[in-house]
Amino acid sequence: MTCKYKDQILAILDKCDCEDPIMTPPPIPKDYVRVSGNKILSPSGNPVYLKIFNWNNFYERPETVYPLQITTFMDYMQTVGGNCLLFKGNTFLINDQLQPVSTKLATMHNLIQQAEDRGIYTMLNIFDTWSRGKNTDAITTDNNQHPINVWEKGHTERAVNYFKWFIREFRKYPRVIFELGNEMDWGHHSTNWQTFHWMAKNHLLIHYYNMVPKDRPIGVSQRNLWTLDVNILFNHHSTNMPNVGPNDRPIVTNELGDRNLWDDKTINDPAHSSKYTTAFALAKARNHSGCAAATGLRIHDTLSQTVKNVLFALGGY
Repeated sequence: MTCKYKDQILAILDKCDCEDPIMTPPPIPKDYVRVSGNKILSPSGNPVYLKIFNWNNFYERPETVYPLQITTFMDYMQTVGGNCLLFKGNTFLINDQLQPVSTKLATMHNLIQQAEDRGIYTMLNIFDTWSRGKNTDAITTDNNQHPINVWEKGHTERAVNYFKWFIREFRKYPRVIFELGNEMDWGHHSTNWQTFHWMAKNHLLIHYYNMVPKDRPIGVSQRNLWTLDVNILFNHHSTNMPNVGPNDRPIVTNELGDRNLWDDKTINDPAHSSKYTTAFALAKARNHSGCAAATGLRIHDTLSQTVKNVLFALGGY
């Protein structure tokens, strides 16, 4: 049977009545990480506190080498209590024609499966202010250079196609948590974030909840976007730590109050260690569902004792 598609990417994205098993999406797992009330629950139904150990984007390094260092880092995480990793895949997984880049996609699947095998949760970033530029792996915050410009309505169809493909591609993993957008109102986007909000509300999230169960976790950072129908809130660069009440959505906190806490240089400086541990303690005390440390951690270098002390403190919560 032959199917008709509007373009090549829809051959992967859209539902089809083909009998070709290659085009059949993998089944959604029976047991998966989920949101219940103000808590995140494990696939077995127990409350989870995410202790997120992050690193700089691995697509800026050869995909054949860096994954070995990441899996070694996963093993280290298990020894100190870390249980979640952020994968900033976003549009590095496609070329400018919205075709999947096979090497990067294979790397992502391999690393997620490695995490699953260890019981580690993975947070997958879909759209990001810091995305790759056109025809390059270099990161840029210039939305006009992104292959999908989600700050302009003219890219709505491209955004929807990519979003649907992304969800279908990775929803089979039980411990995956989706991040719809990372700091989408940051910097010069502080004046045009409303378009992304409109796109997410009217064209993205409606597909998400048709493709996965309603309690499957998806979140977004920055308070301007918390009005969206997501079921997790990411609290980035916050100068306060809101308490999570019984009727609130789960909050996961990253880098409390100091915009440089993402930096490898900061986490390696003993003078700043208390900023991280303060964030960890406040997040736990105020009923958050997780906390993170240093999204720019250079795990391909030998971790200093200062870094190990910070990560050990987070792993202990």
